[in-house]
Amino acid sequence: MKYIESVKKEGKNPVILDAGDALFESSNTIMKQNLASSKFKAQSLVKGYEVIGYEAINVGAFDLAAGYEFLKTVSDGTSIPFLSANLVDKQSGERVFDPYIIVERPPFKIGIIGVTNLLPSSVTELTMKNYLQVGKSFIETLKREADIIVMLVNADKKERGIIKKEFAEADYIILSREIQRTRQNQAQGTGPFIYSPGKQGKYLAVIDLNIVNLDSPFVDVSYYKQQVKNTETRIARYKKKEPEKSFEEIYANQPNILRNIDVLRKQKHTAKDQLDRAINQSEYKLVSMSRKIGDDLDMLTFVDRVFKKENEIKGIPNLPPGKKLKSPIRSLKNY
Repeated sequence: MKYIESVKKEGKNPVILDAGDALFESSNTIMKQNLASSKFKAQSLVKGYEVIGYEAINVGAFDLAAGYEFLKTVSDGTSIPFLSANLVDKQSGERVFDPYIIVERPPFKIGIIGVTNLLPSSVTELTMKNYLQVGKSFIETLKREADIIVMLVNADKKERGIIKKEFAEADYIILSREIQRTRQNQAQGTGPFIYSPGKQGKYLAVIDLNIVNLDSPFVDVSYYKQQVKNTETRIARYKKKEPEKSFEEIYANQPNILRNIDVLRKQKHTAKDQLDRAINQSEYKLVSMSRKIGDDLDMLTFVDRVFKKENEIKGIPNLPPGKKLKSPIRSLKNY
């Protein structure tokens, strides 16, 4: 919340999305004794999302851990659209969630599509249509209605390559379930930019767009900026011991090092040239959801109330500050 506030103070109006697997920690059926508290926490999370200002949540397998009926109740009770273009009712064949939304950030329209290829076996009311075929179909639809297309995809990491290939007409693909975080120094190559912030909500994937002309391609400037930074750092190391001398003087008898320095200079020049020629700039970064960001007091109070209520539902006493509950597991281990 604090980070979002800082972004808004810069005069930006962010589009905040969740790519799926938000509500529960796994897709396994929740144990009966934890079901009530888990449902309460999931509902509270969505209320927190409302306060933050989320635009959409893609339905992932974890979100169905308490069953389809519960998730439908949650989605019907919030202003945030739950998306899934390829989950359908097994009997009627009808979609059970909105397949996409279009968010307006004048003068641009952003189309956001949600798909998954993961469905818990315990969810018997639903079935999945082929997420690649359905996703491509809706990309074609939104190309006529939106300026930018974002795919929210809940899928196994082994699907990453085929996802980028099949959704080539999208502009951005955001993955959930992928454990490996996308780094700033990872080259995106051709096709849509594909990102994963990792798991458990520890990082926020942030994409800043500076659009001048939609007829020109987006350029991932974060990669080139990182290249410039890395080459400058490596070049500086070569001169660290004798900064007053030229490289030619320092390494007069070491031609291999001089060649390495020349390669680094060329890499830096190429990266800077790409930055200079970038018309539409897309800059990606990972923001750690750590204590360094600071706490929003209202949100902190809300979270504290949620944890207390969760403990009450579980039958765990809420102790005064500074007091710790003796762990029954630890007690058993003492015997």
